[in-house]
Amino acid sequence: AETLRWGSLSARRGPRIELRSAIAEGGTATLRWLAPDDMWTTGFAVETSSDGETWSKRLSVGPHLSSASFPLANNTGLHVRVRAEVEGLP
Repeated sequence: AETLRWGSLSARRGPRIELRSAIAEGGTATLRWLAPDDMWTTGFAVETSSDGETWSKRLSVGPHLSSASFPLANNTGLHVRVRAEVEGLP
C-alpha cells in the first residue's frame, strides 16, 4: 500500500493530496494522485492554469477516485493541480 509523505493527513481545507503523475499524450491529460480517506471530502477537482496563478476547474470526480483524464487542445506549459472538494468549504 502506498503512503503519503507527510505526518498530517489533512489540513484546514481538506485532505493533503500528493500528485503522483501528470501525463499528456495523444491529446489527453491523465492525472494520478494519492489522498487519505476523509469523511468530509465530497470529491476532487482537477484544475488547470496557463500562468500558475489563475485556476479553472476542468472536472470533478468522486471522493474514492485517485485518477482523472481530460482532453487537451494544443496546450503547452499547462499547470495542473488536484484540490479536495470539502463539504461546507468553497
